[in-house]
Parts: sequence; structure tokens; C-alpha cells
Amino acid sequence: MLKKLSIIGGMLALIAVIVVIKVFQIKALIASPIPVEIQTISAAPAVQQEWVPTIDVIASVAPVQGVTIAAELDGKVVGVSVASGAHVKAGDLLVQQDISVETAQLRSAEAAADLAKVNLYRSRELLAKSTVSQSDYDTALAQYKQAVAPDRQREERDCEEDPARPV
Repeated sequence: MLKKLSIIGGMLALIAVIVVIKVFQIKALIASPIPVEIQTISAAPAVQQEWVPTIDVIASVAPVQGVTIAAELDGKVVGVSVASGAHVKAGDLLVQQDISVETAQLRSAEAAADLAKVNLYRSRELLAKSTVSQSDYDTALAQYKQAVAPDRQREERDCEEDPARPV
């Protein structure tokens, strides 16, 4: 029991010492003067001057709103027709893609359509003379329709994009 009392007494003495130290610290802070911030000012007499309406500077300007441009088809860009920041109108050519593969495919499709047309006319004439069967004529007609279908589909898509365009 005596051991417990001595521990409690020691704790109370330690707390009393801490309280006394803090009281002296607070009194010292209260007694010290408050530091005043010194601000430096400068004054100059007002003089009438002529101002230059423009000033040449070097700077970077970032747009608030931008536009992302994407192509309908992937491909290699072979030419850029506008400079960065240039004003453009609807319908202006911005970039040119490599269309050599598409051009070759178009020429091939046109040749297939021409051949199918010739075969259809030939089959029609031969059917009138009863030289070919109706089945052969129907095959030539189906091949012609199949050959011209992509062209008609392209024309319809172009009309949807530009209704004023003649078909």
C-alpha cells in the first residue's frame, strides 16, 4: 500500500512541476511585446505619359474549347492543307489521306460492273433468240445487280450526307 501511495505522490509532484513551468511560459508570452510587421511602401509623383496602344510579347495561348477531328476510315495521311490555328469553313479540305488502295478497288468494281452489264445485254439478246435458257439470263441479271449494288449504296449514302446533291 505504501508503494502505491509513493507512486501516486510522485505523479502528483510531476504534474505540479509541469503546471508551474507552463504558468511561467504563459506569463513570459504575455509580457513580451507583439511583433509589428513593417510594410515598405514607395511613392512617386504622378506624371502624364503617352501610352503605346499595343505591346509586342511572346506568349502561348491555349483554347478554351477545341475540336477533335477523326476520319471515317483509318489510313495514312499524305498531306495537311491547313496550318495550326487557321480558320476553316465547312467543306474545306483539312487533310488528304492515301486513297490509292480505295482507288484501285473502285476501278476493279467499275470494271466488274461494266462486264456484268455487257453480259446482261448479251444474255438478253440471246434469250430473245432462244439461244440461252432463262436460268442463264437470270444469273447474268443477278450478277449485274450484285456488281452495281455498292455503287448505288454509295450514292444513297452520299444523298443522306448531302440531300441537295443530285443522284
